[in-house]
Amino acid sequence: EEDTRTAENTKLTHKYTAYTYNNDATCKQDGTETATCDHGCGEENTRTAPIAGVTFKAIESVIGSGYEEKVSVLALHDKVAHRAARKNMQIHSAIIAEKDGEFIGFFTFQRNHKAKEFCFLQSALWDDYRDKDLYRQMVEAVIEQNTDGYPALITVGRKSDLETPELFESLGFKTYIEKSGFCYMALERGNEDEIRRKTLVQIA
Repeated sequence: EEDTRTAENTKLTHKYTAYTYNNDATCKQDGTETATCDHGCGEENTRTAPIAGVTFKAIESVIGSGYEEKVSVLALHDKVAHRAARKNMQIHSAIIAEKDGEFIGFFTFQRNHKAKEFCFLQSALWDDYRDKDLYRQMVEAVIEQNTDGYPALITVGRKSDLETPELFESLGFKTYIEKSGFCYMALERGNEDEIRRKTLVQIA
């Protein structure tokens, strides 16, 4: 005799990798691309197609990737993202943005399997590429790396014209705590009380 029961908290998170361009760009609107969930559930995701020539590359760690100096130079130039120049911060993963093979920006992040959370860290784009649509696409590329389905956390200030609460809210993030000019935000995945606890830990 068999006994089958639901295994709690084992539901997979949608994963989208094989995007197809929809050929729907107009004079007034950017084109889009659509992918079907890799897990076979049939759910689709449509997003703005990447800007021509721009690619986003995921690296497991900045250290050892060959991008250490490029990330450091841009981080110090950007000032807001200056911590990304530190070696103890370059142990983390990153999305590297390139235009026609040239490094133009980064967004570092951390998969914390022990705490079961996904943390957005520092980000920057070189001055010639400080474009809100491009930055949004870089953020979306980071979100796609959260394949474990952990709560995604970020602390957003008001010093950047790109990394704004409004941008992250448009991507589904919610502000759980606002204090001293910072918004402690999370992409809601899981128990809301647990997410609030995690944001409190960020403040501490």
